[in-house]
Amino acid sequence: MKRAIVIALIGLTSVGVYGAYAYTTTPTSCTFAAKYTEPTTNRLLGPVNLTGTTIYYTWNNGAEKIIQVPASSVNGGGAITQNITEPCVPGQKYTAAGSVTAKNPNGESIRATLVPLTIDRTAEVAPNPPAAGNFE
Repeated sequence: MKRAIVIALIGLTSVGVYGAYAYTTTPTSCTFAAKYTEPTTNRLLGPVNLTGTTIYYTWNNGAEKIIQVPASSVNGGGAITQNITEPCVPGQKYTAAGSVTAKNPNGESIRATLVPLTIDRTAEVAPNPPAAGNFE
């Protein structure tokens, strides 16, 4: 029961959307954001004494990566937007998936899932060359 309370208190939202896009791309990379709200209480509904949060994520089913994010304050409640940049090239499809935890001096919460993000760059490929021709 105590573990279920943590997920409700963390108040996570999905990976963020900026305008019409949930990410930006360059010819060699993609930047997306993990967005969530820090908890404001501990499991027993007392002061949180938050020290930070940890984002755990995978990029295209690769090895799990970890990002430590300092707390916005010991009272928590901060709306966190953590930008993440990963390599990605046109012609491929990529997925970011993961979770986030909260930490205080007494330990770490269970993981709360972030909604996965798919970045589909399969349509971003150059056309075939024109049919052979000649100079006259």
